[in-house]
Amino acid sequence: MHRPVTDTTTATGWTLTGGNNATTGGDLTVLAAGPVTTGATVTTGGSGKIDIGTTAGSVTLSNAVMAGGSGSIELTAATSLAVDAVVSSTSGEINALAKNGNTALGANVTTTGNAFVQASGGITQSAGTLAADGAVLTAGTTIGSSTNAVNTNVNTLAMVSASDAYDSNNKALTAAARTTSNGN
Repeated sequence: MHRPVTDTTTATGWTLTGGNNATTGGDLTVLAAGPVTTGATVTTGGSGKIDIGTTAGSVTLSNAVMAGGSGSIELTAATSLAVDAVVSSTSGEINALAKNGNTALGANVTTTGNAFVQASGGITQSAGTLAADGAVLTAGTTIGSSTNAVNTNVNTLAMVSASDAYDSNNKALTAAARTTSNGN
């Protein structure tokens, strides 16, 4: 399939299952008026972009989301965002945003490009690594914790939070961080 797959449903929620979850060269966009869950792997070939969002409710990635080539990935939740499965792009930018809640990283997020993780609440990580050339983590409260830092594999890192920020990177990096309270 070489055409964009777009679903701008007004349903109260949406689960991505089988069928229209893949393109061989086009973009894939889902925007729902309620919670969105991946019930099957979501992929694009070539340089197809993946855009999964909701205007009300959460986004839960239960299955992998993978963009080929320079395809970017945009994940936007009106409330919380749960990354419970791999999110990857060969070289495209990855953006993950929880507008009114937390972003929970529970699996690998990888690209050779840049990654941006944002939350009006906190950014947590229970599993996986955020691997990118550069990463920006922005939280309205905390980033990681003293017992569970966000694991990264990046060359450059910027962190902005209203409170503590914890990161563990596995190589030399250029870092910038700002907190409005204690910060670590």
